[in-house]
Amino acid sequence: MKWISGAGIRLENERSRALHAPLTELPASKRLIVPVCPEADADLWQIAPDGRRLSAFSAAAVCADRGCAVSLPAGGVAAGRAVLPLPGRGSWLCLYINTDAATSVPHTLTRPSRQQPNRESVLRTAEAAGIVDEVDGVPLADKLRRFGEAGIELLACDAVCDDPYNTDSLCALMENGGDITDGLALAARACSDHRAPETVIVTARAADAGFAAARRLRAQLGNRLLNVNGKYPLWPNLRQHAPFAGRMFGRVGAQACLRLNRAVRLHHPPERCIVTVSGTAVRHPRNFSVLLGTPIADVLAQCALHQQGYRLVAVRSALCGNAVADPARTPVTQDTRCILAMAELPPRETVCVACGRCAAACPVGVFPYAALHSAERDEWNKVDFYGADRCIGCGACAAVCPANIPLADRLQHPPKPQALGLWKDRRD
Repeated sequence: MKWISGAGIRLENERSRALHAPLTELPASKRLIVPVCPEADADLWQIAPDGRRLSAFSAAAVCADRGCAVSLPAGGVAAGRAVLPLPGRGSWLCLYINTDAATSVPHTLTRPSRQQPNRESVLRTAEAAGIVDEVDGVPLADKLRRFGEAGIELLACDAVCDDPYNTDSLCALMENGGDITDGLALAARACSDHRAPETVIVTARAADAGFAAARRLRAQLGNRLLNVNGKYPLWPNLRQHAPFAGRMFGRVGAQACLRLNRAVRLHHPPERCIVTVSGTAVRHPRNFSVLLGTPIADVLAQCALHQQGYRLVAVRSALCGNAVADPARTPVTQDTRCILAMAELPPRETVCVACGRCAAACPVGVFPYAALHSAERDEWNKVDFYGADRCIGCGACAAVCPANIPLADRLQHPPKPQALGLWKDRRD
């Protein structure tokens, strides 16, 4: 297979504004929204009744059939439940918690062990903690099991942030580089007890944080750090770099590594996440440490917005993120990497003019407009012929489309290896 040389798009870079501002830790909101499960699975869960006082890290909901629980990031009182639309996930049953500073000391998952964790103990801890990889929203334990079955040779920590606004992973790496490195080593151990894969931490344009910060990061991580440059999206082109050429590799998010390290070493479930708040409606973009379950509206209330306010809020990514219907009823979750408040609505969709820009921008050689036209005519035998099965959902095609057609969303197929972060060199 031939790969298109130089594919991708160049984006206006807004990252440095957020990186130059200090990380701010937001206090707990008066009410948290804790996602429990998809609406279809609601009957399988036992949920804390209204009025019950719960401690931080205690179980607010338990699923006996699956042997898992949902832990609270902060203590409070159960105050009802509702089925809410979560961006990109559909309808979920959520629990309202009125936070209370007077709650008892936080629980831990289990008693900390002095023994060196093995593969199964790391996987069990990741599953018990409910750690979700912020890169793709997949449970971390599921990804690591799949990597182990595939026998990957290299495990990469994704701190790339090649989106024009998003800087959460790079900020997390600068703040907690040692913990993330330890978490990456634990993730590699969870892939195999006998021969763990090599590890590398990948960033993009680290100099956006300032040359002094980039030098400190390099001094701290040394040869474990790979800083790359190029067009968006960067991940498909990593095969050009020496550590990745000709090797099967997997990737995990920087914040997922941080949560795994804290779950294994401190036995704490996920409590906070780093979120970039940016967009055309935000005066001073910056990174916030936000308690999980905090309504997005409460996060935006802590930001300096332009006088006209915002007309659209999206989460995760500027190119392939999801619009938020109601910021007051949408919580921050583990994969809420970025909150974009936009002062204007996106242009309306028009008719495809077959200009070919989407094919030129695609990093994996898909012909999006041809595949979409074939799908609209029910010619499914041609859809994969034009490469739709290789679509990675990066959104580069939609970003350059003059008709504003969401091509990537319409070309996505059922889960495939790439959907779980598994990659293999396919240039031959």
